[in-house]
Formats: sequence, structure tokens, C-alpha cells
Amino acid sequence: MRTQRAARHLLGVTNDFLDMAQGDAGRLKVTRHPGSARHVMSEAASLVAPQAAARNLTVDLSETSDRVMYLGDEARVRQVLLNLMGNAVSFTPAGGSVKVVASELTDGLPGRPPASGKWCAIRVTDSGPGIPADKLAHVFEPFVQLSSDGQAARKGSGLGLTVSRQLALLMGGDLTADSNHEGAAFTLWLESA
Repeated sequence: MRTQRAARHLLGVTNDFLDMAQGDAGRLKVTRHPGSARHVMSEAASLVAPQAAARNLTVDLSETSDRVMYLGDEARVRQVLLNLMGNAVSFTPAGGSVKVVASELTDGLPGRPPASGKWCAIRVTDSGPGIPADKLAHVFEPFVQLSSDGQAARKGSGLGLTVSRQLALLMGGDLTADSNHEGAAFTLWLESA
């Protein structure tokens, strides 16, 4: 069992390195097709369910309107959400919760000029300690691993959020982060389909 976990971890690190290198070289490719936010959220949640159950965490999925749709690469959207949910589960104390909410918005992306059309925003929030304000600006930098008060840094390459943001940008969207004393929140922004 330990050998299998180590092999999966090594494969994940290797894939992160390869994705980052391809993204830096402009060779990382994505497709853009209509997809159901609920479907891809459910798939990612099922993959983190054993880890969440072992820590007595709840993972709640919801949509703010019927059938929120995105325009993107389903496998890559699932990869981003799996990374965000996995991080949320890892940094949430036992008995806490992770919420994943899909919304359709018309306000455009934060920090960018208003864009026409609608956006799909999938927000992953946790009830953990949050990210210190002075470290929030660094979460998307490669090899950055933040530890929170009383917790050891997570095992990993420190590339998951870097690669996730690259993928979001390649799909015409973005990945943003915010935090307060009640946890961290990451929002995947994709054009609405």
C-alpha cells in the first residue's frame, strides 16, 4: 500500500513538472468545449472523498442556478478542481468542511476590464486557518509550499497551483485566491457556455 501511494505521488509530481514545462514552452494544449460544472465538480469530489472521509470532513457541492455550464477542457477543469479540493481537504482541520459552489456571473473577472458575456465561477472554500495576507500573493508561484499555523507543509512539489493557474489561463479564464481568518477560497473562472 505504501509503495502504491509513493508511486502515485511520484507520478503526480512528474506530471506537474511536465505540465509546467510544457506551459512555459507554450506547448501545453487545451480544448474548449461546453461542459457541466456539476458533472466535473462531482467527478473531482469523488476522487477526494476517501481523503475527506478519513479526516471526517464534509465536501458540499452546489450551484447557484440551474445547470451552470462552462467552456473549457473537461479533463483539465477536473485536474484544476481536484488540486483545489485536495488542497482544501489537506488544510482543513478534522471535522471541518469544504464547499464547492458553481455560479454564473456577468461581472467579468476580478482585476480585469469588464468583459462581455457570462462567466462560470467555481469557488472552492475551506474552513481551515486561511492563508496569511503577506503570503497570498505568492500562492501561484512555482515551488511555493505554505504551511499554516500548527500544520506542517503538505507533501508535494509546490507546482499544483502554478499548473492550475496556467491551465485556467489557457482556457481563457483565470484562477484567483482570497483568504480570511475563516479559511481560504480559490475561484476557477471560465467562460460560460
